[in-house]
Amino acid sequence: MQDTKKFSTARLSEINFIVIMIGVTFMIIGISSIFGITVINSMFVLAISLSGTFFVLADIVQYLSDTYSSNNSKVIKCLQFFKSISLALSILSLLTLPFLNIQVKNAEILATAFSIIAIGLTIINLSLNNKRMQNEILERVITGWEKSDEQTEKAIKQAEDANALVERVLDILEKEKLK
Repeated sequence: MQDTKKFSTARLSEINFIVIMIGVTFMIIGISSIFGITVINSMFVLAISLSGTFFVLADIVQYLSDTYSSNNSKVIKCLQFFKSISLALSILSLLTLPFLNIQVKNAEILATAFSIIAIGLTIINLSLNNKRMQNEILERVITGWEKSDEQTEKAIKQAEDANALVERVLDILEKEKLK
């Protein structure tokens, strides 16, 4: 039987690789459009902008779920549902919107607006992730201090015990000398 931990780690690495390659693909499309190799229309930009907005929103919702709702299962379920909907809309907009044969009035304006919204959400998300890292580091430092305090207290206790033992030995030796 295959080790579950190995399987999970390998599967997660594979999924991460797929996501990275999708990102690289978009970068190639963008760079190739600079040189006129590909043509990017406003519906494609709108699809990417909407997808990015929903994707980052899902990550922010996950942060909120992890950070603020550990005691309320209803809130967690609601946030997880919202995250799932956001991820679904991200994928659906990315994979369907560019291929729909419809004309969206003001597609360029919407694409620009959602691009700016996605950038704003990304900056907020970076800040929240930075906050999470700071909290984790602070927790480690506090835990380290607490362990250090415990070890210091143990060392002091051992030193006091050793001192008491030395004093008893010296008392015994002093009594032996007096005999």
